[in-house]
Amino acid sequence: MALIEVEALSYSYPAGSEALHELSLSISAGSRVALVGPNGSGKSTLLRHLNGLLQPTHGRIRFRGEALRYDRLALRALRQQVGLIFQDPEDQLFAATVGEDIGFGPLNLGLAPSEVKRRIASAAAATDIVDLLDRPLHALSAGQKARAAVAGVLAMTPTVILADEPLASLDPPTQTRLLSLFDDLANNGCTILLATHDLEQAYSWADCVIALKEGRLLAQGSVYEVFGNAALLESCGWQQPWPLAIYLTMCLPGVPPRRRSELLAHIKSHLHGISHNDGTVRTAEA
Repeated sequence: MALIEVEALSYSYPAGSEALHELSLSISAGSRVALVGPNGSGKSTLLRHLNGLLQPTHGRIRFRGEALRYDRLALRALRQQVGLIFQDPEDQLFAATVGEDIGFGPLNLGLAPSEVKRRIASAAAATDIVDLLDRPLHALSAGQKARAAVAGVLAMTPTVILADEPLASLDPPTQTRLLSLFDDLANNGCTILLATHDLEQAYSWADCVIALKEGRLLAQGSVYEVFGNAALLESCGWQQPWPLAIYLTMCLPGVPPRRRSELLAHIKSHLHGISHNDGTVRTAEA
């Protein structure tokens, strides 16, 4: 049974514009899922439905086999398990200091002060903001605010993390650390749904991909199935992730590499295999 099931989900905003149309998909427990699509494709709207912030106009969502309910107690229970990292940290952060913001959720669960303190420390360490715990939120940079928002969700120890482009304001080393953190969480059973515009990042990180366009499901499948679909990529104006593009262009053997280091090692091994004894290398035409 899928952990999350979306059945014929449609949603229209009060102004009348339809953001999602007859969307049906499923998400397996412990998976790394990349949610991709052009601007306005419905990525953020879908994530807010999965967290119960929005209620479908039509259709329904199941979590652990049970249809979502929208009363106060049911939503509180859902959000303890399904955490949402907003695209804009300003929409998520509100306390006076970083430490207070991280601890707000655990404190409202009625946990013992010692447990709240432990969760704050653990989440801050995981996001590399231990030295910022006493700092006012208004004094943070954009990247620090993004990490503080992630820490606030981690402190709730959710089983599902919905991340709405959390990497956008982070520098490359911090992006790498956050993706590594998501990997660790997934390896321990947490389900990660990451909305991103970076197709190469999605290709290198995800187990599977959900592609949306204009509120409709274009495709759901492995990174190879989705990013190997030339017609789909063309319909969205996307370029194929370059490790896969180079692999396909060179007609390399074996499983397509997912990361830059893997691609370079793959090419080096392939070239070594076709080298002449005198050390020259045959070209593709030779």
